[in-house]
Amino acid sequence: MDASPAANPGERGDNDLAIELDRATEASGTYPIVLVSYLIGCNDYADDSVVDLVKGYVSYVVSEEGQLAAQANAGNAPISADSRAKAEAILASIK
Repeated sequence: MDASPAANPGERGDNDLAIELDRATEASGTYPIVLVSYLIGCNDYADDSVVDLVKGYVSYVVSEEGQLAAQANAGNAPISADSRAKAEAILASIK
């Protein structure tokens, strides 16, 4: 997934992690079928208590603990450190 380019670069906001999934890899040790999940939120919320809830939820989902829970319960592969860092940077900008 990290090797896939951003979807419509320049047309999406800075806080958009959408990708054009590259399934054409022939690299050894890769598997071309992936499970991709989406988590969509707003950049701004009128209520600070909602900001706290959103940040708490998303923080857990992208955390190592949340990724391990997803792996244990659904067989998901955890997100990469690069994807986690990007998500955390976006999360920090929510207000």
